[in-house]
Amino acid sequence: MWKKALFVFAVLAMLAGVVLWRINASMSEGQQEAAVVPDEITLREVSQGQLIGFLDAASTYSWRGIPYAQPPVAELRWRAPQPASAWKGTRQALRFGSMCPQIGSFANNAARQDYGTVIGSEDCLTLNVWTPRFGRAGVPKDDRRLPVMVWIHGGANVSGASSLYPFIRNMAGQHNLVMVSVNYRLGILGWFHHRALDTDASTPEDQSGNYGTLDIVRALHWVHENISAFGGDPQRVTIVGESAGAFDVYSMLLSPLARGLFQGAISESGSPRTAPLTDTENYRDDSEPGHERSAPEIVNELLIRDGKASEREQAKKIQGSMTPEQIRQYLSSKSAAALLATVTEPDNKTLMTPAIFRDGTVIPRDDPNDVLKHPERYNAVPFIAGTNHDEMRLFNLMDPELAGLRFGIFPVIKDRATFDRVSRYGSDNWIAAGTDEPLTDMAATGRHDVYGYRFDWHDLPNLLVLDLGEVFGATHGMEVNFVFNVLDNNGMVGTFYSSSSLPGRTVLAHAMSSYWAQFAYDGRPGRGREGDLPEWSAWSHPGGEFMIFDSGKDAALHMDTQAVTKQSLQQRLLQDRANGIISGEKDLCRRFAQLFLYSRVREYPRSLDEYQKFGPAGCSAYPPEQFRTRAVF
Repeated sequence: MWKKALFVFAVLAMLAGVVLWRINASMSEGQQEAAVVPDEITLREVSQGQLIGFLDAASTYSWRGIPYAQPPVAELRWRAPQPASAWKGTRQALRFGSMCPQIGSFANNAARQDYGTVIGSEDCLTLNVWTPRFGRAGVPKDDRRLPVMVWIHGGANVSGASSLYPFIRNMAGQHNLVMVSVNYRLGILGWFHHRALDTDASTPEDQSGNYGTLDIVRALHWVHENISAFGGDPQRVTIVGESAGAFDVYSMLLSPLARGLFQGAISESGSPRTAPLTDTENYRDDSEPGHERSAPEIVNELLIRDGKASEREQAKKIQGSMTPEQIRQYLSSKSAAALLATVTEPDNKTLMTPAIFRDGTVIPRDDPNDVLKHPERYNAVPFIAGTNHDEMRLFNLMDPELAGLRFGIFPVIKDRATFDRVSRYGSDNWIAAGTDEPLTDMAATGRHDVYGYRFDWHDLPNLLVLDLGEVFGATHGMEVNFVFNVLDNNGMVGTFYSSSSLPGRTVLAHAMSSYWAQFAYDGRPGRGREGDLPEWSAWSHPGGEFMIFDSGKDAALHMDTQAVTKQSLQQRLLQDRANGIISGEKDLCRRFAQLFLYSRVREYPRSLDEYQKFGPAGCSAYPPEQFRTRAVF
């Protein structure tokens, strides 16, 4: 009976966009916190002073909540991060630092009474370190230092925290690595630029709007300067991110400010999509429209909430009459809660806001897909990029046009054929934009150190009337447990695992964690850390060649060559229209718009002209804005 009750909560969580392995890890971590005590054998010295950590699980030592930058508060809000200050005495690094401000929910392990309220603190720029268990005298030095992996968490760049991923320590204990995870500013505190903020801004970085991106760069500087104290090699740093963290990995490839700070990169379900500064600087009705939640639109909303204006047009006039200094002071006076309220819906969901801006300093102004065609223009380190076979099924379960809830609990797909087709299009679009197209562009320049994968595992159980494998498939976020070799069959994750799948999960988790570790060691996944796996070949040009991760009867690990491109997706749309599967020109244009204009994995400007000309009659008769929905990713 408890499993049925657990399933109800699990489904609700998934429908809220929660990746359940986070919750399992957080619950386990909470149980361990009471036992944390400092251990003298973990005394280390970094640039700010001495640190002491503790004996952690998975045969590791742990140091948590280490400041890598000054708190971005007061005059440092919406400014580039500054190096952390020194401390006196020995700092006990026993607890994770605060989450950056976000709306409390099941997803970030908030207490039930905090759902819908702002949790976290702006004083949040901390990182965590795990190493194998070697004492002070045994810390590796010189050429014995260990490779380092830096984990960048997901959460749509509006939520999440490094504290939700304590299980990344498994890689340190099992594969002899130094592991690091970082917090970075989120949402409109991390990516936001009103022209008025340029008042007193002393550097181009301060004016960039890319404060979350700059936080990650600063964290990498800290790693470069200090990781030797933990036995890590600052010349063998691999950055790894999932979902939003994978988009951030791409931003590190693109950013000239990150050059030399890492020597390898892994993107799990990301893409190189960025946004023009006009997205955050302009009003939504300017001749070059800004995002509907741009910085001036946020100020409009604040003025309305404060009772200074009754509606948007009046707020816009008031804002236009304010001096830049007045606007800057007005924004600076607002609490994190007041700011986040402007991007929070009545159902407590945080709205997406523009992020990772092409400002010309932190991120190049050019289209990132064009930048990646020229190795001299980006950080062309060895690179793994991959996506999950069914990325979009999770998100489409939240689309009221495609699915609903029976009895307010069980997900019901309204029309299975439509749901499957739309999910296949969306998932393949993510695969193309996040993996196949950028890797093809990189390989076309003669690079032989880029690798692709697709995660296909979907051996999920049947619960009550629901076949979880058919509903969710190999959906977004499902691969993370396997990368870090997490096999726990309890908590919320246990709902999506079964005892019958354990043998296959064990083999697959060993394989993925082993490949990732070997890549951290020498810049290629090869045959894994123990040399017992199939050879993972580099991406080939043209056509592509990538690793399939699966288990059970679908036959485990193998290389495949069925790459997906934007052009092949467009041809599929036209074929479905010709066959009557897509009903009419409007529906054809809707699908094009949702795949290529309003998808968060692609660049909007690249496809607008194509939209006007697409199909037998073109799409100019259907303004694309009508097809934008909150469910599109």
